[in-house]
Amino acid sequence: MNFKSKPCTASSQHNHKHCSFFHNSKDRKRLGDFYSSDLCEYVEKGLNCPYGDVCRFAHNRVEQLYQPGKYKTKFCTFYPNNLKNCEYGQYCSFAHSEEDILIELIHNYEQDDDFYMFYFKTEWCPYNLIPHDKGQCVYAHNWQDFRRRLMDVHYETVTCPNWRVTEFISNY
Repeated sequence: MNFKSKPCTASSQHNHKHCSFFHNSKDRKRLGDFYSSDLCEYVEKGLNCPYGDVCRFAHNRVEQLYQPGKYKTKFCTFYPNNLKNCEYGQYCSFAHSEEDILIELIHNYEQDDDFYMFYFKTEWCPYNLIPHDKGQCVYAHNWQDFRRRLMDVHYETVTCPNWRVTEFISNY
């Protein structure tokens, strides 16, 4: 994806949020997937990164959001009824429809015994940016919520010795 990796050559003033080219360093995305979506500690402190373009961390919000692990994995805050208010439109890094999202939407599955055994809380919530009842949501919202899928991991019947039972998150 070459999105925001080349400088904009438009001579007329236009909305950079609706342009696939970068306009300044905060809008530029380096090519490749060698860096994580975690923000660089130097950039976070407002400093120049000594590693420059080879740094293994994101240097701006564009690099954070347009990563394979983040891109279109959550619904836009304007989904579903106010998408016309999204100022990024087709360039939004968040999904604008169920067809647009790149995670498995388990809320569409039949919620029977198998669903609760194999799928319940096994995906991160795509609605996390949208106010909703997290207690009733079938998706995970924190690490305590998240479950590994039984078909992917063999569980033991003994509690993990590293699990801190007393550190319980009682509300979101």
